Amino acid sequence: VTTNIENGELSPSSFELEVMDSDFERPLDGTACGVACRTLREHYAPRTCESPFDTHKALYETGYKSTLTVPILVNGKKCAGAILLPRKEEDGFSKQSRVLISDIACILGSNLYSKRLR
Repeated sequence: VTTNIENGELSPSSFELEVMDSDFERPLDGTACGVACRTLREHYAPRTCESPFDTHKALYETGYKSTLTVPILVNGKKCAGAILLPRKEEDGFSKQSRVLISDIACILGSNLYSKRLR
């Protein structure tokens, strides 16, 4: 099921913003989350209108002008997922904010790792 950006209705159309069950596996190829998970580094798009990713273009159409995607690292070397945060301002994340969000993702990854050990 996808959200029709123009009128806000749910419809099974081609790519637009997705509304999915959290248990659904999503392909990472060709996404900022895929880049962050593959490289184990943040992916920052200060201007989503210039991004090569369809998700960023869809976010831009809804008013989000920058995005930050941060991997959730388990034990510092395995990606358990990613956090994608959009902002309505162009270049909306300062370096300090990006570091803080990366630190939060690392803490989340550490907690995931410790829960697995129990």
